[in-house]
Amino acid sequence: NEVLEKAVLHTERLRLRTLNLLHVVLSSILGCKVFFTLDTDIINKSEKIKEELDITVVTINQLYSIFK
Repeated sequence: NEVLEKAVLHTERLRLRTLNLLHVVLSSILGCKVFFTLDTDIINKSEKIKEELDITVVTINQLYSIFK
């Protein structure tokens, strides 16, 4: 399975909880460039996620401020 193989490759560098890792890896495989979340585990690793998967993590607060 492509998702599991890619997750294993990024496990050590991203150090996310399992379901979070699978979520961002699947997003990468699907071609997503932006990932909206409230999850602090993902938010705290947003720079690493950008480096490893080329996905920009956006918090709901950031999204809200754009449309405010």
